[in-house]
Amino acid sequence: MEYYAKELEVSVSDLNGAIKVLAGTSVAKFIEDYSLEMAKYMLAHSKSEIRAVAQRCGYSPSGLFRVFRRRFKMSPEDWRWNYRIS
Repeated sequence: MEYYAKELEVSVSDLNGAIKVLAGTSVAKFIEDYSLEMAKYMLAHSKSEIRAVAQRCGYSPSGLFRVFRRRFKMSPEDWRWNYRIS
């Protein structure tokens, strides 16, 4: 965030505030939401191993498992099984 704030010539707190206003959520939540959407898409549309999906989305395999359980009340494997497209 410091890099982007410097590039835009604003403070980090001002940048965070602007993102919160525009996105309706905190930067951390916005990034988590985006990463999870990417993981859900990959799980449904690819045959990549869950470990590979986790890494591509910025998680360890156990981290992705924890976030999926917390947000979706199911594991990444269960998500894939229920929502697989290909």
